[in-house]
Amino acid sequence: MICVLYRGANQLPDNRAGLYADFVANLLRAEEKRRADVGLDWIGGEPIRAGLEQVAWSMGAQTEMDRAAAESIMRQHVPAHDPAVVLSAAASAGLIDYGTNVRFTHQLLQQYFAAAVLGTFMDAKTDPGTLWRAENWWESTGREETAILLAGDRNDPQGVARWLAPAQPHLALELLSQPDFALDLENLAGDTRSALIAGARAKTSEVHPVGRAAAYRVLGRLRADHRRGIGLREDELPDLEWVEIPAGEFHYGHEDERDHPPQRLKLPRFSMTRYLVTYEQFSAFLAAADGFSNPVWWEGLAADDAHKAQPGDQAFKYGNHPRERVSWYDAIAFTRWLSAKLSYEVTLPTEQQYERAARWTDGRLYPYEGEYDPAKANTRDTGIRQTSAVGIFPEGASVEGIHDLSGNVWEWCLNEYSNSERIETTGSESRVLRGGSWRNNLNLARAVYRNL
Repeated sequence: MICVLYRGANQLPDNRAGLYADFVANLLRAEEKRRADVGLDWIGGEPIRAGLEQVAWSMGAQTEMDRAAAESIMRQHVPAHDPAVVLSAAASAGLIDYGTNVRFTHQLLQQYFAAAVLGTFMDAKTDPGTLWRAENWWESTGREETAILLAGDRNDPQGVARWLAPAQPHLALELLSQPDFALDLENLAGDTRSALIAGARAKTSEVHPVGRAAAYRVLGRLRADHRRGIGLREDELPDLEWVEIPAGEFHYGHEDERDHPPQRLKLPRFSMTRYLVTYEQFSAFLAAADGFSNPVWWEGLAADDAHKAQPGDQAFKYGNHPRERVSWYDAIAFTRWLSAKLSYEVTLPTEQQYERAARWTDGRLYPYEGEYDPAKANTRDTGIRQTSAVGIFPEGASVEGIHDLSGNVWEWCLNEYSNSERIETTGSESRVLRGGSWRNNLNLARAVYRNL
């Protein structure tokens, strides 16, 4: 079919909706011609479209419907035609298969026909919250691809996004990010950007962590998360918010960890940043003329230069998410650069410092009090299934107010794994990782767990 369409016009439509529109028009023309050639009547394309649009919409997330139910829908919406005749014509054109049940020959054809009905809701200025309800707005309803195809069919992705934004800002962002539309998210129309930001901000207080994370992804992608400590200062340096940890004793280690036996340690006063280093903050290091590429920050870091080529590619490119896929060497170079820029020493924490910040002084196993709770940190059981914006689990913060010490991403410590008393910034020994990540379970998210 694609070859037929291209041969006729020497090009293809700009988006998927246009492609399916041409598919349908071509199939209906072919069926009309076939019937004319053998002397059979043709009911026309409009009643077929009208009937299939309503059937497709009624199917929702399902892929088939009882034939009797489909015929009932067609009687209601195409009363001038026998439903059996409409279904037979649609099947002969290759749009549906039917017997006891009715199903479309391709699921995206179903979504394409359903988009026409969704468009009537938008034209009527119907609240999209009737389709994506506030209590679980972030969950799929089966209408997501339909909305994208509507945007293509109308050639108005920003208009559809503005309509969706109050109820489903994340879908609105996903729609605008589709390659179909080749939009630059940095240069959206002002009213589109405002609608997405307003819709997302209204949902940042969402109790369910999956919904809350979705709202913050929108703000992160649009650089509209203006909380202190996660972005950049006016001079384009990372905006760091420091939390002081007072001097004193704490519980270090745990009887369940063979190479990490329990003991009482005393540490002098130190400070840690309230939030993990974000993608936007680390990007400032990469972009700076005297940043990542400056050999000064790499002096003495291992014998080979492989780690200096570039950091790992960020998997989740949201400015307010933690920077991930960074080697220990990358992290050390970053802290050296920061120290020079800020005129005071910045280092990675030792694992003793990390554990004190996470466990407070009472020896808790997680930064928060009590048993493991997937609603207080981004772990495998939370259900977000990717990194999340830093600091969006306030109930999971440490006593002193440091966030994401459990879950989200593993965090590098300064010292070697094999000997926790040694603190070096050169060599290639294995280094300590703490805190677990979004992919890990309750065991690895404990404040006492050591990884390398």
